[in-house]
Amino acid sequence: MKHLLEAIYKIIKGHEPYLAGGAVRDLLLERPIKDLDITVRQNAMQLAQETALRLNAAFVPLDATTDTARVVVSRNMVVDFSSFRDGAASITGDLKARDFTINAMAIPFERAVDLLCGTFSLKTAHEAACNLIDPLNGLNDLKQGVIKAIGLNNLFSDPLRCIRAYRFAGQLGLIIEPQTRKWIQEVMPGLGHVAGERIQQEMSLILGVSDASSTIHQMADDGILFQILPELKAGAGMEQPGFHHLDVLQHSLETLACLEILLQDPRKKFSPVEPIEAWIQGNPSHIEALKWASLLHDIAKPVCRSEKNGRTTFYQHDSQGNSMIKAIAARLRWPRHTMLMASTLASLHMRPFHLLTDMERRKTHPTKRAMRRLLNHLKQDYPALFLLAMADSMAGCGPLKPADLDERLSRLWCIVHHFYVKELHPLQTRKRLLTGRDIQEILQIHPGPIIGRALNELEIAELEGRVRTREQAADWLREWHVSHAE
Repeated sequence: MKHLLEAIYKIIKGHEPYLAGGAVRDLLLERPIKDLDITVRQNAMQLAQETALRLNAAFVPLDATTDTARVVVSRNMVVDFSSFRDGAASITGDLKARDFTINAMAIPFERAVDLLCGTFSLKTAHEAACNLIDPLNGLNDLKQGVIKAIGLNNLFSDPLRCIRAYRFAGQLGLIIEPQTRKWIQEVMPGLGHVAGERIQQEMSLILGVSDASSTIHQMADDGILFQILPELKAGAGMEQPGFHHLDVLQHSLETLACLEILLQDPRKKFSPVEPIEAWIQGNPSHIEALKWASLLHDIAKPVCRSEKNGRTTFYQHDSQGNSMIKAIAARLRWPRHTMLMASTLASLHMRPFHLLTDMERRKTHPTKRAMRRLLNHLKQDYPALFLLAMADSMAGCGPLKPADLDERLSRLWCIVHHFYVKELHPLQTRKRLLTGRDIQEILQIHPGPIIGRALNELEIAELEGRVRTREQAADWLREWHVSHAE
């Protein structure tokens, strides 16, 4: 780190460089610093390009109009360069043009090099405070634990800063002060003109916190959540049948909160718990999609609401929710893997309950065909669906909910997990009894959709023990083809 920082300083030292913004804030909070924000009087993009060239790093121009650029040194080190904002003549003018007082502090870069190379401790924070340029008393606000906007016009200049206020509150455990919350109410309609990918980036950071539900709940209370996700607002005040004690919106918020409880300690509800824990630890990139699914799993209930025999119903809200989540994902420019997983989970979130009902009606395990059909949608990510279903159940505490529903879901989880590990996965990863080419030769047919259907039904026949050898598979195939050929 020291060698890198000294190399950067040699390149930029003649341009009045400062460490500013989040890196200074995190120094004062004794938090590890992942990104550096270097501010210079002018020519930031040119200096960034020169730095990238000398360090053999990646140069990423961000905005030519504001003269900002990024140097990606490694996966763990990103350096942003910016010129003084709004043509300011001094670092003080630059800081006054920023978003919040806690981000409007700077340290001369030469002094920052020494601070950044030390350990993050109370001593480091004290030394940082001694070298601080703090025209808006950001350090005092940081000590008071409040997020304070520099001014109304600072928010209007970039409405995304409204969401950033909640992001910082969630990440840093701070409170947005009342005046700033009032200003956010004035500015937040402007989010409609902010690029979707910028909003998504902030929401991703919010959901990345272990207790994101608290922040999301506050965003709902303040109305800003509905500027981002207007589809959610329709669920406010919409009552649900007796399994639930909350309206659709509050149930959705509570499901996210319950999911985060499970992510922290799945032992509360699952046995065996080790596969759940292994999935959580091994798939950090999937957690955001799972949180989106928990928040949006009932997004289609308002549009699917109906009455049948005097009873409120939400038929097909799961499948309709799939389409609505994909539309949200397109609007906010979600990564493709997040969109696919969140929409799939939402479309399947009722399946465990249907399997449970069928299992108890038949007084035996779910059929292998039904479990396979469910698992083939998610493959190794099936623990995510049971986390969502359990959170959904935990969030519903109405008078008609069976007292032992969570325990019954856990028993179903055990059955489905055992089936996947002991039967389905081994079958799907070993050599097939018959390949598509074998099927063409045996039946003397050309390639077509029937090949896929035959392979699908053959796998079910193997699971059910009706076919065990290649010869039995060939005989089964001929009989199947007689009754299923088009």
